[in-house]
Amino acid sequence: MDRETIDPLEIIEQAESLWPHNTHAVEDPAVSEAVQYALSKPTDAPNNVALLRRAGKHSSRVRRLFDVVFGKAMLWSDFDFFEAPCDRCLGDIQPQHSLWVPAGATVVEVHMCADCRVQVDALLTDLVWD
Repeated sequence: MDRETIDPLEIIEQAESLWPHNTHAVEDPAVSEAVQYALSKPTDAPNNVALLRRAGKHSSRVRRLFDVVFGKAMLWSDFDFFEAPCDRCLGDIQPQHSLWVPAGATVVEVHMCADCRVQVDALLTDLVWD
């Protein structure tokens, strides 16, 4: 099967195999909203590979998930990580933690302040953090 005719379900399976963690993170309404927002932003990324996207309001950068998981791509710059606000509470607080949340063929990276991490950890168990 060539790259033009790849089944979208195969891309979802690829993303799930590369990052099987944190599927339950969307049970937190604010995390779910951040993920939905990230997926609603336009991107020029290829649609035939699993992707890592930032949830940030100011970021539309996309990386190939395979490259990031296996260290073949640079991660976000310090500007991307340290930009305010927190993706969860939208407070003008420097995020200190990131949580990768699977969303179909995409994994969304949600940056959070320390208070939000404590709240999410109290609500959900077994999360894999940055």
